Amino acid sequence: MGKISAQQQRNRANNSGGVAPDAQVIATTLAIALHRIHRRGDSEEVRLRKTVTFLTWWMAHSLLDIEGIQHLPRLVRTTGNADCQANSLRPMRVNNVTWIEFAMAYPTKEGEIYLWQPVPDAFNALFTEALPSGSSSPLLSKKHHEALCADLRAKWKTLGKLASHARVRKDRLFRYWMNMGQSDPKLSTLAKSVMLPMYQDHHRHAKAYQRESSDKLRFAIFEAHNRYLKRLLDAIRLHGLKGYFPFEFKLSVTRPKYLMQTGSISQLTRVQQNGTYVHTPTEPISVGSDRALSIDEVRQFYHCLSDAVHEAQCTRWTHSSLRYYYNLRTYQIAFQFLILTGVRPTHAISIEASQCFDARYAMVRDKGRYRTIWLCDFFSHALKEYLAVQHIVCMHLSITPKSKMLWYLLDENLKAQNLTAKNLRTAMASFSSEPNVVPYQLRHSFAQMALTARFPALSTQHIDRLMGHSEFGEQLGREQAFPASHKVLHAHLNQIPSLLGLDSPETFRGSLLNCDPLTKEAHYAQSPVNG
Repeated sequence: MGKISAQQQRNRANNSGGVAPDAQVIATTLAIALHRIHRRGDSEEVRLRKTVTFLTWWMAHSLLDIEGIQHLPRLVRTTGNADCQANSLRPMRVNNVTWIEFAMAYPTKEGEIYLWQPVPDAFNALFTEALPSGSSSPLLSKKHHEALCADLRAKWKTLGKLASHARVRKDRLFRYWMNMGQSDPKLSTLAKSVMLPMYQDHHRHAKAYQRESSDKLRFAIFEAHNRYLKRLLDAIRLHGLKGYFPFEFKLSVTRPKYLMQTGSISQLTRVQQNGTYVHTPTEPISVGSDRALSIDEVRQFYHCLSDAVHEAQCTRWTHSSLRYYYNLRTYQIAFQFLILTGVRPTHAISIEASQCFDARYAMVRDKGRYRTIWLCDFFSHALKEYLAVQHIVCMHLSITPKSKMLWYLLDENLKAQNLTAKNLRTAMASFSSEPNVVPYQLRHSFAQMALTARFPALSTQHIDRLMGHSEFGEQLGREQAFPASHKVLHAHLNQIPSLLGLDSPETFRGSLLNCDPLTKEAHYAQSPVNG
């Protein structure tokens, strides 16, 4: 396999829907690790705390840098009312059930913020037993901490009783949570940006288009951790590895009430009131971009544009009124194209006539290469109506504009003028009631609608496909290999027009065909539409 083919294969494997690591070899290597991190003189308490420290570092991706393990700080046990800090754990006792949470970093515009993340179900009993009592104390002494770091960096020999089971190198074990997160189609891009180590999220710019609260992300990561751990537990049971683990994984657990809600998990803070303790949820933070317009803002913009198109209709047309009306229809179809496809308004503002196929799908040039976009039923009909109007307008004006694009403006000399990003910015400012709104925000709104879609719900791979986010080798042959995926995406796209309240494309062919001869020119004020 050549370098290019190998790189394409790695990119596809790292993408959502890629191949997950073999659970059996990871489980075997985990059993070896849980034996090799202990020393002969360790007490049962020290063994438990070493195990908890190792598992926490493992979930938090602190072990990816083998050489940096010796510099890892000690984990500290804190109380329920303490602020979340790096390398800390805390017990939360709610509804007479104790649950352990560890610190996880959330990337924000102001920098990293640490928030509490519940441990998976199978780890909670072990963590609860291992955490020391006291308000704030390290899990391990300096001596035991240094011994653990040294054992994690040392070579691990396979246990004699596990010699018949396949295993992997320790670095493959340390990357398990990262590899699972990268290939998980159920985990959103923003959840991956929190759960994965920095610079390891697959599509690095995809997270700049969406926005989610920390409570929703906490729930998504908690569910993901439980799924990834269940794979290992199933492999342990299937391959008879249970006896090689120094502790028992307990899946049948009773969760506290705050972990039983669907869709979000609040971060609780312990507050003392009237001589007792109560747990109050803290205000969640928002992660991601805030550039997406709300549904109401998008609706208002398109309603204003539609009203302008209706007001531009005349009973007696002139060259100026006809050109003004046609340019309005051009802006209308262009802005509908942006919100219904999510293309970048700085790259693909119109479609080349040779790259549009039956008004159902098209090829647009995006960052130096072509990619396929689907045109929903609404836009397909709207495009056909626009092309009919374009033909009638050109017939009345006795012109044959030359442009390879499907839609274009007419300048004062009735020459074809291709749309530009500057044209769109000026037009959007004139039709929007919100200040400083730019067309690129429609792409953010498109991504946010895809993230929050539920019927059908879109996987991370679906959203990446709609947005044109792909690494080298991922953009080829998807529709042919996965036609069912095409149906899901088309069903989602067909719902957007009704969600935004877009007006059904009306035909004015009859009024234009039967209109009176063009009359004396009327004066139109200078505007972004008529130039």
